[in-house]
Amino acid sequence: ALMANRSEAHERESFRVIAPEFANIEQTQIQVNVYKIVAAPFWHTGTVIDGIEYYFQTSNQVETCAARGMAIDHHRTLVRIIPGNNDRVRTIRDQVINRWNGTRYDLGGHNCNFFTDDLLNSLGTTGLDREYLDASGLAKGLRQIPGGATVQELIVKWPISDKRLDKAFMEDCTRLAHVPADVRDEIVRIGSQIGDVIKDIPLPKWPRPW
Repeated sequence: ALMANRSEAHERESFRVIAPEFANIEQTQIQVNVYKIVAAPFWHTGTVIDGIEYYFQTSNQVETCAARGMAIDHHRTLVRIIPGNNDRVRTIRDQVINRWNGTRYDLGGHNCNFFTDDLLNSLGTTGLDREYLDASGLAKGLRQIPGGATVQELIVKWPISDKRLDKAFMEDCTRLAHVPADVRDEIVRIGSQIGDVIKDIPLPKWPRPW
């Protein structure tokens, strides 16, 4: 019997629905660390397995660090119970990493949070909380704004060392060409003013955390 008499469901008041074939087998606990990138609602996540944290990076590779080892503000730790023993967890982890390595990092739909969600689902547990995936999806909207594609690439990779910025800039030029002339002129004017303000601001020196 399940008695629901609390105003909020914390870990001790929560329960999981599991497939019958997993009901009586060994289970493994893993953790997901959630970090704030500058400020919410932008997040970075990494999955801790065997004391090592795995995350998808702008290098287009899955990279690792110590648990809670990112040089950004830790927000919370999520606990997931995985059906099967450590050997099963490691096998699926390696399969997911191989699937992601070499794929193109994209801030809007193929980033660290979507890697975490894929890894969790592949392991047979609840995926990443929707709020973190939805926040990642905000970047998709950014690409629809003239200038947004370029801004996204500047956020993803600094300094720019490949052709992605050129491609993003051309996307913005194409999008800008379909904007009414008066709106386009206003965008250019505002952009010029912003550029004048920020061009003399020195870039902060910090390790790139995502």
